Amino acid sequence: MGISQNANASEGAGVWAVVDSSGTVTNVIVCTQSVCGGGTFGGERVVPQIAPNPITNNAEGQGSFIGNESAGIRVTESNGIFTVHENVRINSTEIEVTVNDKAKTTTISEVSIPVTSRSFSYNDTIGKTYSEIKLKNESYDDERPTNILVKQKTSKLLSSETLSSETLSSELISIVGRKTASELEIILIQNQLDLIRSKIDNLIKMLGGWIKP
Repeated sequence: MGISQNANASEGAGVWAVVDSSGTVTNVIVCTQSVCGGGTFGGERVVPQIAPNPITNNAEGQGSFIGNESAGIRVTESNGIFTVHENVRINSTEIEVTVNDKAKTTTISEVSIPVTSRSFSYNDTIGKTYSEIKLKNESYDDERPTNILVKQKTSKLLSSETLSSETLSSELISIVGRKTASELEIILIQNQLDLIRSKIDNLIKMLGGWIKP
């Protein structure tokens, strides 16, 4: 991470990014507004990146975002917006349980999206620990598939305490390239994926910006 200590924790120290003339984050330091608020430190441009830990009021455990050339990761900054350029998969899962007097149904929806860049601002980190910081997906890898999986287990109730039988079903599809909501539904219809289609509203929310306008 390359953090250098340049501030007293009691001053509310956070993580500041050292940014070169091309907008690339080259290092990160621990600093405060009183020391680094002028926008420079040691002759280099600095920008607040991660707010102080809301519990300890310092940078302890806050982590940072800095590039790693050997790993193919680059972090840039422009007007306070940090963009992390890397090839990752963003995985999301949603579990829904419904119960009536005849059956209990558990549905698990999962999406896995290939992302090439994500972004955040300092304001997105205020009042959050490092693990709570959420980055916004900015661009996607159209060469790799987005995977959509829906699994469902239905347990028929023999009595209030006894299960008589279980029915398992599962559907998976991999789609290359972003689609509109209408295009996605057409693909599901063509492939007769009725289980996935029954959860399309939730899946569209989970896919977020991958869905084309």
